[in-house]
Amino acid sequence: MIMRKGSHRLWRVTGLLAGLPVVIVSWLVFRPLPTDPMPLRLASIERAGYTNSPAGAEVPLFRIINRAPFSIDCRMIGPQTFGHTNRFGTPSGWRTKLAWGWIPPWTNHFLRAGEDVVLPIAPPVSTETWRAGVFAEKPPSPRQHIIDRLQARLPERLYWLLRGEGTRNHMVHSQEIQPRAVLD
Repeated sequence: MIMRKGSHRLWRVTGLLAGLPVVIVSWLVFRPLPTDPMPLRLASIERAGYTNSPAGAEVPLFRIINRAPFSIDCRMIGPQTFGHTNRFGTPSGWRTKLAWGWIPPWTNHFLRAGEDVVLPIAPPVSTETWRAGVFAEKPPSPRQHIIDRLQARLPERLYWLLRGEGTRNHMVHSQEIQPRAVLD
């Protein structure tokens, strides 16, 4: 087979053009996704005093502050008590451990960057030690919302690769609060 002088150049150009889509798709799939820097704490909680409930009881007030440079969704704001049993799986089987658990009532609140809110958090009815807790989360981006809708149709590995950064959440809580003595 005799090749012409220009045919080597034609094969090179054809090879480059055929390989270009593979390179572009590989770059899109495997490139690191841009992420904003994750602050150490998304939110903080601090005591802000007491107020009176409609029934006349003192209810502690807590200030929740968004410390992140972006908006956060505080999905659970409420009291926690110690002693709840959590079950978790281990390679050797199921185990239980005592942990701080949420007790009703709790609420939620959306905070913009730097915003704070003061909320009353009713102590538990029992006379045990408790604390106020906040579960804060960075809402997903519009791109992540679209990919979340496609989750059922995508292989799991591809879903997490396309979605990018995992859930950014943070749990903060106040110091433990002893029950107040009732003065007669």
